[in-house]
Amino acid sequence: AQMEAYTHVLVSFAVTYTWAPGMNQCNEQCDLIPVVAVCDNSPQPGLVARWRAAGKKVILSFGGGEMGGSWDGLNDCWEHCFGKEVHLAQQLAAIADRQGFDGINIDYLYYYQDGQRGSSFSKGAEAQTFLRVTTLELRERLPVGSLVTHSPLDSDLLPGTGYFEVMREVAATVNFIMPQYH
Repeated sequence: AQMEAYTHVLVSFAVTYTWAPGMNQCNEQCDLIPVVAVCDNSPQPGLVARWRAAGKKVILSFGGGEMGGSWDGLNDCWEHCFGKEVHLAQQLAAIADRQGFDGINIDYLYYYQDGQRGSSFSKGAEAQTFLRVTTLELRERLPVGSLVTHSPLDSDLLPGTGYFEVMREVAATVNFIMPQYH
């Protein structure tokens, strides 16, 4: 009954780090933790199956602020995935298949432009390539009918930003965008 009113369930997060106090321990090869916990620190295949049987689309979210957020720049795990988009998309598609997810959400909250928010970040072109290529690779690797979504910060979708331009370029491959208001 708790999920009755909903059409989509977002499971968070597939990540490439191990949490550590102060700064997370990033996997330099952009290897994902291979099994995503859904509830109670467990993959819960029966729960995912029940949601899907009830007509819910269950989407796995990749990333999140602990991979690195542009508000503080503390964690930089995203940077270890720049240039490894095919490897990442292969892993995400495999997890989606293995755990029964209907698609992948990219929850990228990190820098995407040089000097963004007064930072010393200088990999804007690489970040935008990462967003573009990962989106396209997911669309290619996931089964027909799968969802590919993004959930950036609302301010990252302003016309003229690098993220906005990437979304315009890949619009035909993205099912929907879920702006986050922090």
